[in-house]
Amino acid sequence: MVSAAKFLDGFGVSVLTIVWGRYIAAVDCFVPAIAVVGHRRRLPALGNSRLQIVCALMLVAATLGYFAAIQTLPLADALAIYFTYPFIITALAPFMLSKVTGIRCWARLRSGLPRLNGVPAGR
Repeated sequence: MVSAAKFLDGFGVSVLTIVWGRYIAAVDCFVPAIAVVGHRRRLPALGNSRLQIVCALMLVAATLGYFAAIQTLPLADALAIYFTYPFIITALAPFMLSKVTGIRCWARLRSGLPRLNGVPAGR
């Protein structure tokens, strides 16, 4: 999707249009799946709907920011920044979220990183 966004940016398509297209494609994929699953079992309740809306708006804002950044950054640099997010969040979690990040958390991060790059773990 990132390379498609970079490609569309070359034709002058606005970032807002690219993000809109991304979320419309997601809705087109997930609504039929949710309809099928909804017939088989009851979907869980959302809980705090205001928090869900804030979370969704933050996700849209992050997507807008990321796609705006790839207009000026090379694609490899943007992807490198994207893949460091889990490490940054884990490193800042004790200070910002008051969460304890132990050796198991860092080990899970380490074991998941090669899979993100398409390399089997342990090789």
